[in-house]
Amino acid sequence: MSDLLELVIFNDMVNENRTEQSENVSRHILRVNPIDFYSDNAFHMRYRMSKGSALMLCSLVEEKLVRQSNRSNAIRPIIQVLAAIRLYASGSLQQMSSDCIKISQPSMSRISKSFSQAIASLSSTYISMPTSEAELNRVKEGFRAVAGIPNIVGAIDGTHIAVKVEEKDNPARFMNRKSYASINVQAIVDAQMIFRNLVVRWPGSTHDSRIFRNSIVYSQLLNGQIDGALLGDSGYPCSRFLLTPIAHPSPGPQLAYNKAHKKTRNLVERTFGGWKRRFNILSVLIQHKLENSINVIVACGILWNFIKSRHDNSWDDSVEQEDLLDDIEQMEDIEIDLDEENNFVTNQFDSNQFAYRNHIISTYFS
Repeated sequence: MSDLLELVIFNDMVNENRTEQSENVSRHILRVNPIDFYSDNAFHMRYRMSKGSALMLCSLVEEKLVRQSNRSNAIRPIIQVLAAIRLYASGSLQQMSSDCIKISQPSMSRISKSFSQAIASLSSTYISMPTSEAELNRVKEGFRAVAGIPNIVGAIDGTHIAVKVEEKDNPARFMNRKSYASINVQAIVDAQMIFRNLVVRWPGSTHDSRIFRNSIVYSQLLNGQIDGALLGDSGYPCSRFLLTPIAHPSPGPQLAYNKAHKKTRNLVERTFGGWKRRFNILSVLIQHKLENSINVIVACGILWNFIKSRHDNSWDDSVEQEDLLDDIEQMEDIEIDLDEENNFVTNQFDSNQFAYRNHIISTYFS
């Protein structure tokens, strides 16, 4: 081999090493920890929680996010957590989100999947119906303080989250009444707007009442394992454990009951509104495979409760008025198959399904 050719090869190798070292140095410099980089207010705006909450969250899932790698610039768990939260909060495409802390799109995709699975695994810790007598009493007292309706353990409703559906998943099943593919998410919240139940598995074409009667909470209420009743809109059948508004109330006690019902049930709509604003990914099409989209939705519910449990008020999720989209969904949900629902009510309840509601009205609103 000539001296000239050896010199050329040597120079190429040096240049490649310099380029590689430069890229590694660049990545190390640009992949700065946002907790150190941003002020408290700027961090709040980008990550929808305080720095303390972010660090606590990282400690809960850190072991599940550590990847075995020989690379010197492996992505630390805290950076993975913040990258995923930034994606949830912004609702942006993965590439846009990853640019905030300089992570490649393939890495961002892996991080989103791992983080969503890690957070979703905490569901039993952060989302549960009240069971002990003391906890049930606290929840009931919270609801009664809103507008005077007693014995309420939750406000229930459904909301649609847009998802990407592949042909193998039968897209027609996921098309809702607004003609887009979605998951119909059932939620039950308490008076503090904390998720007590979250069902994230039903296609968008499924009606709220069907989701409810196939849920564990329905069985628990029916069998008396949970002592109390829920508040739901007119899309649900009225029963001894689910109070609905009166379709055409008369002036006096019935109208007073309806006003109290609306004010109290509004808590679940306000929760949906705040939840989707805090995690904007829920307001746009989730660009993941269906299984991971479900994990993302569950993870956002857990994060909502996690932040609430820490009394983290860094992000304003108050709602001045009912969300218009939820109002439209509610109106559409009332257009149900009355024969189907009436048959369901007749088969399940021996006595008049309106008896408990009538008792509440005559006892507390007369």
